[in-house]
Amino acid sequence: MLYPIKKRETAQRLELILTMYVDQVSLVLDKQRCLKCEICSSICPRQAVSIIPGEADLDISIDPRLCVLCEVCSHFCPTGAVALLYNGKPKTILADHRGLGPFIPHYSGYR
Repeated sequence: MLYPIKKRETAQRLELILTMYVDQVSLVLDKQRCLKCEICSSICPRQAVSIIPGEADLDISIDPRLCVLCEVCSHFCPTGAVALLYNGKPKTILADHRGLGPFIPHYSGYR
């Protein structure tokens, strides 16, 4: 793979980062906002998102070998816990060009 996706993870945040020559695409998941509702794992076209039973609670993981940073999970997240960024700005190419259908609005208080 020419540009490998790097994964950084803490207890509160998971980040996948693709750095090209001058551009950077990143997927940021706020684990504290995430409901573990499984919407993202159900609609991911590459099955890169997994909800995993943890010691005390459920946990979420995204496999950087499968994720293609397509923005589908961020579009359908009901709490806005997942964000896709292109050079630090929100990436909404598919939604802006009607590549993704409308979805319920984000829950108030989360955005």
